[in-house]
Amino acid sequence: MEKVVVSGVTYNKNEAKIEIMRVPDVPGVAAKIFMPIADANIVIDMIIQTSSTEKGYAAMAFTVPSPILPRH
Repeated sequence: MEKVVVSGVTYNKNEAKIEIMRVPDVPGVAAKIFMPIADANIVIDMIIQTSSTEKGYAAMAFTVPSPILPRH
């Protein structure tokens, strides 16, 4: 399997957005990406997959809500 490249992570006070580029567009790849996240009990509230201009690849982005932390 080819190396998947994380192109960026952005953050605001409500969520973090992670983008992954050059994801091989074949069955089972999304499960390989998201199962370890689910196993770590990390909540993902939105997933977007788009086709790439490069044949056979896709791009994925997902958001993770920020936990509500106690204020001191």
